[in-house]
Amino acid sequence: MKSWLLLIAAFLLWPGCSSQNVCEEPDDIAFGEIVTTEKAKYLENDQVQYRCYPGYVLEGPEWIQCKGQQWIPHPPKCLAPCSITRQQLATKNLFVFGSQRKSRFIQSNHSLQFQCSEGYVLVAPSVRKFVDGYMDLPLCISERGKNCSAPPRIENGDITTLSEKQYRSGSSVEFRCQRYYAMEGQNRSFCNNGTWTKVPICLDPCMIPRAELETQKIEVKEDSQELALNLHNVITLDGLHCLQSVKKMLNLVRHYPGFHMAWLPVNIKQYITMVIFWKFSVISHLHFMDQKS
Repeated sequence: MKSWLLLIAAFLLWPGCSSQNVCEEPDDIAFGEIVTTEKAKYLENDQVQYRCYPGYVLEGPEWIQCKGQQWIPHPPKCLAPCSITRQQLATKNLFVFGSQRKSRFIQSNHSLQFQCSEGYVLVAPSVRKFVDGYMDLPLCISERGKNCSAPPRIENGDITTLSEKQYRSGSSVEFRCQRYYAMEGQNRSFCNNGTWTKVPICLDPCMIPRAELETQKIEVKEDSQELALNLHNVITLDGLHCLQSVKKMLNLVRHYPGFHMAWLPVNIKQYITMVIFWKFSVISHLHFMDQKS
């Protein structure tokens, strides 16, 4: 019996069978390669290095490491370049800024400034960024096209430019949203040969019923039935809808009697410092009630 125990102990202690954190082979990446020497086995703390093929741009870590039987961080990605031909520019009546019209190769995350041929108006922005093989070339509108009638109206928004009976092709009007509404899209629409380009949308603010505030032990220093917050330009917590995010923030706050603004992290603090209004009247402040009261 004793000899059997010694045999088992020797087997477990044999170096070839020792338990180590071993990682599987690192993943290959499209349009790139691993430049470190390939191994039969990757052990704890081993590293590998990536690089992209010429013209491609590395997005992510150049090095990854074997930690706890997995590679940390995740492997990078190689972003594809873009190409513009002379024919593409000519078809769209475009030049690269400086009156250049020639084929070119542009790496991802690089930008170019464009201008239109004489007699054409460029729809802003004139500077365009190229990302992972995708490019969105600007539109050039002929000034010799058909006139447009009155531009379309937008809900909860207004046109700020002077009204005209007819609008020449290439001319534009500017929009703005009413107070507390957030604009989605470009603030200008252009007359393009008798048709207006896409107009913006004014997004509604988020409404918070007074009952919801009372449920969360928050007292509003004004006699109003509900509040509204314009959160469309703020990244919501956990990607939730803006009203859900506000409710989440209120739920967090109510657990801290005597709460002070400075104690909150920045992303939550933004929600409290947003403009809070009712019937276009700014409410000066909220009073956070002690739960014991």
